[in-house]
Amino acid sequence: MLLRPDGHPSRFGYTSQEKNMTVNDCVHWCLPGPIDTWNEFLLYIMKKETVKPF
Repeated sequence: MLLRPDGHPSRFGYTSQEKNMTVNDCVHWCLPGPIDTWNEFLLYIMKKETVKPF
């Protein structure tokens, strides 16, 4: 298994011959993904913590 530049293992990583080549990984192009899920959780918590005046 190859390592991405950020150190995480991924089949979308670079080989030694492709170091200058840009390769997408699932975090950036599979939607919804971990980033979108984190945003949904954050918005839920923010809405839950907000006190609405009557």
